[in-house]
Amino acid sequence: MSEDKTTQLNQINNTLPLSCLIDFKFGNARNKMKTCELEELKSSIKELGVIQPITVRPSEISGMFEVIAGNRRWKASQELSLTEIPCLIRDFNDEQAYEAHLAENIERSDLSIVDEAKAAQRFVSLYEGNHLEAAKRLGWTPKKIKDRLELLKCSDSVLKALDENTISISHAVILAAFSEKLQNGTLEKVVSEKWTVEYLKERAGKAKNWLRKAKFDISDCSNCQHNTIHQNDMFDTNLSGDAQCANIPCWRSKTDEWLESQRFAAEERYGKVLLWVDSSKADRNTVSPSVVGQEQYENGCMGCVSKVAIMDNRSGKEGELIESQCVDKICFAKCTTAINTPTPPVNDDIDPSTTTHSEKATHEKTTVKTKETPTQVVQKTPKSVLLHEEKSLRNAGIEVLKDDPKIMAALLLSLANELSGYKNSITSDSYDFTQKFTKALQADLETINQQISESLSCFLADKKDECTTEAKSPTRLIIKALSNRDDSENIAKKAWKADKETLGNYTIDQIVALCEQSGFDKAYDSVQTSLKKSDNFAKVSKSGKAKFIKVITEFSEFDWSDFAPSTMLKHVSA
Repeated sequence: MSEDKTTQLNQINNTLPLSCLIDFKFGNARNKMKTCELEELKSSIKELGVIQPITVRPSEISGMFEVIAGNRRWKASQELSLTEIPCLIRDFNDEQAYEAHLAENIERSDLSIVDEAKAAQRFVSLYEGNHLEAAKRLGWTPKKIKDRLELLKCSDSVLKALDENTISISHAVILAAFSEKLQNGTLEKVVSEKWTVEYLKERAGKAKNWLRKAKFDISDCSNCQHNTIHQNDMFDTNLSGDAQCANIPCWRSKTDEWLESQRFAAEERYGKVLLWVDSSKADRNTVSPSVVGQEQYENGCMGCVSKVAIMDNRSGKEGELIESQCVDKICFAKCTTAINTPTPPVNDDIDPSTTTHSEKATHEKTTVKTKETPTQVVQKTPKSVLLHEEKSLRNAGIEVLKDDPKIMAALLLSLANELSGYKNSITSDSYDFTQKFTKALQADLETINQQISESLSCFLADKKDECTTEAKSPTRLIIKALSNRDDSENIAKKAWKADKETLGNYTIDQIVALCEQSGFDKAYDSVQTSLKKSDNFAKVSKSGKAKFIKVITEFSEFDWSDFAPSTMLKHVSA
């Protein structure tokens, strides 16, 4: 972008016609506005005009601008039939625009408790379940994040009553612990009979749960004094269908322990598992080959940290799973846009639905088909996988690069240049250490040595400021050097090992994918068949992560030496 255009986009006092404004393409996080609030805003605008500019960015549609922040001022201006509105135009990319849009909706003095709960959910989802990062971004404590998310266990009716001040937050907290049906039924009585918090707490304390509906092991409950079966027969230790638990705190504690164990097991298979309150339907999308394309799904989404599973933690629904959920709305939109290229109309209809474990992603019927177009695979690989791959490449790189004089000279020049700040003829236009090192590799050895001398002389004579070491990663430098070699792919394959340490970084599904890509699955089944054994690959892949890895590492009939995952090879691609 030119300097003139950047200056233009950063001017505060731009005024744009309302006809040039359109909705933010990722939706409006604040989807409600009370009538009284709108009328008050309209009255203010009538008297004073729009004092605070709204924030917009240039749209992909020529001449149009998306409203990032200030939706209420925009809507009020439309209802008043204004022709233009003051705007702050920003050249935001999608990620910046989305976060700015979310932030605008929490930086208001009139934020309700329900608004806060939904804001907490949006930011926890945005940060892929990381409560601490969401708390930092919102300027809240982690406890406040947790407390607000707990409110989202309330039914829609209870949240509506809380938002309208029909009930208090204390009422809502008590109701949140029960099933949706019980919440709604109790809410009617709370409102119509004007129950106090103390009375609701008393009634809730008398609640009972059917032991037959328990998720946890109830063997310890047979002799418990809070088991209502003993009120009928104190010597009957059999738990019939009539047995109930009258100790709700104990029930919840056991259920929470069970839920945590289920979440741990699910994370071994699916990777990241978020609780139901951590991400709303509006903040995630079901991802599948039919939605983003086979290549993107297999080589991108399957190993991406933004592909999560959602585990329900609401009363009565604990442990229910929704698989294949993408919590990166920006990346999802780009992937779906890339795959959907319109083709001429045809007579048949597109299949209207694809099904996941617990949810369906539906498509409206249309007479226009789409075709998959080649596009670059997008993936946010788990950090543990990337770190282990980089570590393996560093160790492999040291062996092949340690005796290369040009590598050592290029490294020394980069260090000297970083220390001195001297703008030599090789690295003068490079902005970071890795780029300096890469540029130095392209020069001849004599020139490199000459520039080293000049850089160090400059450092000794003129440089006073100490340099930082943040960008001087030997791992990254070695990998960069490897990528300049013709045999980089072979080195990467040699560095990647199908051992316990390596495979431990992947989920079960990802290990299955590696075995299928390498041909291990077919080799394993072939040997098992020849030995007339009942085990097969499909069976051992369902035996639990630890046992699955043990089978793979102990199977000596398969040669992994000519294989490395695409993520490993990507490190050394030029």
